[in-house]
Amino acid sequence: MSTNYTREQIADLIARKSIESGSYGGQLNQFQKTIDSDKNSPTYGKIVTGRLTTEQMLIFRSDYYANPEDQPKIDDGFITESMGADGAWPEDWDPFGDGGSDPHNLWQPPNVGQFVEFESGSVSINPTLFKELVDTTISELIPTIANRQQRINNFFDEYFELRGDIPPYINQETGEIDLESNDYQTYLTNNSISYIQDSGLDDSQANLTRLTSEENEANTEKTLEFLYRDIQDRLKDIQFANDSVVEDDRDEYEDEGDGYMEIQNLNDALLINNAADENQSGDTGIADEDDDCVGLDETACLDPTDNLDCEWDGTNCYTGTGV
Repeated sequence: MSTNYTREQIADLIARKSIESGSYGGQLNQFQKTIDSDKNSPTYGKIVTGRLTTEQMLIFRSDYYANPEDQPKIDDGFITESMGADGAWPEDWDPFGDGGSDPHNLWQPPNVGQFVEFESGSVSINPTLFKELVDTTISELIPTIANRQQRINNFFDEYFELRGDIPPYINQETGEIDLESNDYQTYLTNNSISYIQDSGLDDSQANLTRLTSEENEANTEKTLEFLYRDIQDRLKDIQFANDSVVEDDRDEYEDEGDGYMEIQNLNDALLINNAADENQSGDTGIADEDDDCVGLDETACLDPTDNLDCEWDGTNCYTGTGV
């Protein structure tokens, strides 16, 4: 009757039986594994069997994986078939030496490389690497969250860094610019990230795209023009501050004569003849603010004590010729 064992139990049993049999020769370090640190060695940096007392021992979590040379035999079940019903080796069977009845189940070196020498009681272990393996403390790094003022500062720092050069205006005052000129093409090459990306150039030092018509898919609504129109919606009071209407403080015009006159354009000239009517009276239909006779009734108009040269025409009072 055979006994079922796990792979780890079988590998551990092999190691213990190896020690009990004494077939390992009494020196564990010749079966222990280490990493070759000799730069001149052809196995430099690789796992090798045989460790000096001054070298660090390589320890595996599992005996099964520590000795891959035993794995085929364990997986095939050779070890379990060779054991007795009580899980012990037959007395006449030595699987670790040349004298056993079936010496091919396992071969040298025996599986004892995971053990530490009892006479020394210690082994040189790299404390830094050991701490990385056994330290289960988990620390959560919480990034510092910027406050509102810091975010505003960061925004302007980034804007000043990414806004780019002033484009090559033909007229600085009117903003006239030739988008087809070589100067503007050079400006795009040195500034516009959309143009630089579409041209397959290095965009590590690129700046904001200037116009919405120049943006590529990666920079949709990420242009200077987009910022300008967005800011306009929030600063209309500033935008129209200098467009206030100039108030006209002149007196309102009132018709004083027959008919009217019309000036269609601001630059039109008007020639007024002082004797415009057929009676050569000089009445142009426009009130003379210095004419003291205008507006007087007949009694006041003909009053000789006021020293005015007023004349009455039967209806209105007007300044006479003084003759």
